[in-house]
Amino acid sequence: LIQIFDKDFNFKYQIGGKGDSNCKLDMAVSGDSYGDQYYICDENNDRILCYHKDRDAFDIVVESKFVLGQLRRPSGVVCDNGLIYVADRSNNIVQVFNSENEFVSLLKFKGKTMFFDNPASVSIDNVANNKYLSVIERCASNNGKLTIHSMLSPINLDESICIHPKIVLRDPQDMSSNPKGSLYIADTLNRRLIKVGIKSEILCEVDMVSVSGNDRILIKTVSVSDNGNVFTADFDNFVIYEFNCQLKIINKIDLTHLRESAVVLRAVFAFDEYILLCVRGDSQLISINRAGSVINKFNGFHETGIEFNHPVKISKLC
Repeated sequence: LIQIFDKDFNFKYQIGGKGDSNCKLDMAVSGDSYGDQYYICDENNDRILCYHKDRDAFDIVVESKFVLGQLRRPSGVVCDNGLIYVADRSNNIVQVFNSENEFVSLLKFKGKTMFFDNPASVSIDNVANNKYLSVIERCASNNGKLTIHSMLSPINLDESICIHPKIVLRDPQDMSSNPKGSLYIADTLNRRLIKVGIKSEILCEVDMVSVSGNDRILIKTVSVSDNGNVFTADFDNFVIYEFNCQLKIINKIDLTHLRESAVVLRAVFAFDEYILLCVRGDSQLISINRAGSVINKFNGFHETGIEFNHPVKISKLC
């Protein structure tokens, strides 16, 4: 959203709104004007827009072009049988790669490319000798959606099992599953964790406001450890919460000491001996023990020569 004021700072009008259609913006970071035309850098949509005041309309001046194997704001990743499935949020698709990071295919539905509305996370599960792929979509309206598909092949989906209409998600941002095929969803703006069965019914849930005492808590990550415990984290306040499989609180790890070098806590993944974190700061990956003490810090650029920009998800290759 952009608001226009006169030279005395009196409000005149506003344009845009959050989204990726031609009349919407997603993080307008700069701009300039020429007469009654406004040129806007729409960063998260990877484009430059021109707003024409006389006809109250936007034109796209330049935008990125989709290329197979290239990602725009990848938001979720899961590995299965040597393949890597990536929720490619801004391209509204799921891309599939092999273990050498080589592009394999776009995810398909009965042979045709499957499109999603801002896919945030993807999960693959084996239940009763059937394989299912689940996707949560953040959706431009923030009214999120979960769909569960049976898989005809590693890249081809069959009919979907849609989530029950009484389950209302608001900007869900992450999902993980246990070996029995139950899904755990970080329902971010509803400020809760929910456990969902393969038939799309809510099995249990936990109100993160009650657990944390923070009525503005944002949880943008969830992961299930090998022992079945469920982990999430307070995005802004650097606290990890550990639950059992029925979402009963077990443990809390205070990581406020990391604020000296990190801005937010974006993702958490628990191993037997340590916990791996994605943060935004000098070191993008941090390993800690169960007491919250730092074991190691990893700076992507220093270690690999590749610039890390807001890592959001950790998955184990299997």
